[in-house]
Amino acid sequence: MARHYKIEEYAFNKSFLNNYLFKKYYIKNTNRVNRSHLYDWQIASLILQLIKNIRNRAFHNENLLKIQQNGLLRLSTKVVFENNDFAIKRISPDKLEF
Repeated sequence: MARHYKIEEYAFNKSFLNNYLFKKYYIKNTNRVNRSHLYDWQIASLILQLIKNIRNRAFHNENLLKIQQNGLLRLSTKVVFENNDFAIKRISPDKLEF
């Protein structure tokens, strides 16, 4: 919905988006798509999608600390951008505060 109206970058303060590091929440995350840096709207889109995933799983009483059998973190999101680039970001369960 936010992407449809192109309002992602207005959801967060510009300085917040410039200083946001996905690596802080999972060591293998980066602030890049392929070899280029993420734009503010892409960062905001990923943050909003991660928040939505956490909210949905919490309200459906799913285990937020669960790790998949292949070792990947379950709290993740994949966002496909307009030029078919995509970014996958994960949150380590130990970074969640209850």
